[in-house]
Amino acid sequence: MVSTTVSAGNLAAKLLLDLLEVYTPSGREYEAIPVLEEWSRRLGLLMSVDSSGSIRLRPPGWGEAQPLIMLASHLDTVPGMLPVRVMEGAIHGRGAVDAKGPLSAMIVGLALASESGIPCAAEVAALSGEEADSPGAWGLVRRGEVAPFVVIGEPTGGDGVAISYRGSLKLAIECRSGSGHSSSVGGGAGWALVDALNVVRGSLPEAVLTMISGGSAPNVTPEAAEAVLDLRFESDAASIINRVSIVCRDVDMTSGCGCSRVELTSPIKVSLSNIVSRTLVSAIRRQGVRPRIVKKLGTSDMNILGRVAQGIAAYGPGDPRLAHTPSEKIGVADLELAAKIYAETILTLCHMVDGGHTKGLLGTQTT
Repeated sequence: MVSTTVSAGNLAAKLLLDLLEVYTPSGREYEAIPVLEEWSRRLGLLMSVDSSGSIRLRPPGWGEAQPLIMLASHLDTVPGMLPVRVMEGAIHGRGAVDAKGPLSAMIVGLALASESGIPCAAEVAALSGEEADSPGAWGLVRRGEVAPFVVIGEPTGGDGVAISYRGSLKLAIECRSGSGHSSSVGGGAGWALVDALNVVRGSLPEAVLTMISGGSAPNVTPEAAEAVLDLRFESDAASIINRVSIVCRDVDMTSGCGCSRVELTSPIKVSLSNIVSRTLVSAIRRQGVRPRIVKKLGTSDMNILGRVAQGIAAYGPGDPRLAHTPSEKIGVADLELAAKIYAETILTLCHMVDGGHTKGLLGTQTT
């Protein structure tokens, strides 16, 4: 159980440090299971692992009851280890911001709420593969296990409530050609890929080149060259798909190149009046902080879970500008604030749901 002699911030900080010491790029979240098993015992929570590899924690006493409230974050990180250290009240390491910091605050927040007596089923879910293709979130949707009310744990500065995320479309280009000595005329698949990327850049200037590969030796023209581009958008998916289809047709006309859509995530925007957004805003205010309404430029599992949740919004500690950078860090004070806000959000939502006060507060969401 949570000790009254240890602050929520120190608990969340110690949990975060333990999680940061375990390298968990997408697909290796299981490496952190021993850490969360130990911490679930210390905090008086029950832990399980679902069929999608997501790690779920809940207070005892609710058996197999479907949770009404889910705090959903993730353990996986982008590749690249960083040294773990504490400096000037901040914790540094890969995932400190995105999203082991928010997850640690969520777990401690659930434990704090549990000690106060949670009048409804609630849980924290560390969803698998959020930085990849989100098998954890999609698994919840397929199995019908998305709670009616969901808080997404992503960095929003500790004072922001995110009500929208942009959509994302991943575009793959692959070019092939016969290889040969670099002294011969022609550039093989390499120059063909450059030509194809110029076609994309001319028609989709907002597309970002994220991966590029090709070639086997500095004196051999490449037989194959590949690239992946990430296109973020706020409009409806149909218009983006139409634009990409036209571009892919033009790319396919480039000698030896093919273009394909490999992943599509629709944007999401929810009403500020939905019950989760309102509850988070109120909880932030009660901690003496002025809340902000945030529109996120990236994507998250909110894009997926928001399809079926009755109420959803994102909140978390940490500066989102540091996510995926070598400078990831998060303040211990920020973890404490977030843990208290999560705890109050759980308790308030439970009382509102249990008391039947949700009518008119669900809001409308669009994707």
